[in-house]
Amino acid sequence: RSNLSMSGGGGVPVHPDSHNKTHKIIGLTIAIFAVVLSIATALCKKAEVEEVICTVESSNSWSHYQAKKLRQSFMEVSAEQLNVNKAALPQDQQEKVNSLVKKYSENAERYKSELEEISHKAKEAEHEEKLVSHRAKLFSFSEILLQISIILCSITLLTESTIYTKFGVGLAIAGAAMTAYAFFSNPAWHEILKLSAH
Repeated sequence: RSNLSMSGGGGVPVHPDSHNKTHKIIGLTIAIFAVVLSIATALCKKAEVEEVICTVESSNSWSHYQAKKLRQSFMEVSAEQLNVNKAALPQDQQEKVNSLVKKYSENAERYKSELEEISHKAKEAEHEEKLVSHRAKLFSFSEILLQISIILCSITLLTESTIYTKFGVGLAIAGAAMTAYAFFSNPAWHEILKLSAH
């Protein structure tokens, strides 16, 4: 009894062992793609959480900025009003008003310097939010590519056509490259590289 089988439509005898070997290779390939997919999924979820944290931090910073801005405006207006009205007051009360004007003016200047610091912090949080959002989108798109690649390789097992595997491998390489790019584009890696260089 012959152990050879005929390939689909070509009339070329194919040994069953070659089918088994091909199936094993494709199965192993799918398993590797699944591992890379799970990594991309985990990194995507992590990036999405970081994006939410950055959004909240940015929102809180701008809220703090607005509160400080209102206090600064109140101090400036109060100082101006006291300066305008002190002329109608007795001399002894004018001295008290002058001390209040000085106090309000100093507070206004202090709030002004604090506003610059808070604004800088809020802008940094916004910038970080954009970077994290970009990484999350890359991870999400790489997930799609890896999922499609797994499906294409699975179709190969059913159809015996290697063309699906070739497309699947190409998409998987693109997905893995995109995952690696998104991962290493994290500014934290830049800091690590700088430290290791010194």
